[in-house]
Amino acid sequence: RWVAGGRKQCSGPGERTEIQTPMEASAPLPQLEAITTLDEERARQLQVALKRHAGSKMLVILSGFPDPDGISSALAHRYLAAEHGIETTILTFRDPSHQENRALLKTLDIELTLHHEDLDLSPYSCYSLVDSQKINTPIDAALKGKAFVAFVDHHKRTSDVPAEFVDIREDVGATASIYASYLRQRHPKGLDRKDEILVQIATALAHGI
Repeated sequence: RWVAGGRKQCSGPGERTEIQTPMEASAPLPQLEAITTLDEERARQLQVALKRHAGSKMLVILSGFPDPDGISSALAHRYLAAEHGIETTILTFRDPSHQENRALLKTLDIELTLHHEDLDLSPYSCYSLVDSQKINTPIDAALKGKAFVAFVDHHKRTSDVPAEFVDIREDVGATASIYASYLRQRHPKGLDRKDEILVQIATALAHGI
């Protein structure tokens, strides 16, 4: 297991990859510039949407290959949802394709659930999509009747998004930057370096950004 401030080496045949955590890196935990009114309002709206589903079970869906942007965004979304007692599962349809992405998951002990035909989705009453240009997923039929809580992305909008909360910012380079702004609003004095969960999220966001 990963321990805050530690380093793991994850490698396949002939490969060697290292992931640094902010606890040991020279740079501080990722922080943004001063919070803007827009950041505050969007963070507030997300909290309102999540609060409506307090105590429920939610799918956080990564529709493409899991990469640091999507992985870190899903991780941050899970943290924000947990504040309302929401139990989340990060669902993906593909295994990580790059060694660096597998290293990130292993080093930070991040669990993704790979979809399969026997996976029971009935306990989940709602779902969110992060870092996904499209709203369609391979399980659209199974999602019918479930609440579409949030859609957060940085790609160009291609269609209307029927989610309760939508935050699409084409002017940012990564969805992870959007989630960093949400966390910055929740923790205006910065993230607590002694909190292993926050260090895990900050490390993932740093790689996502």
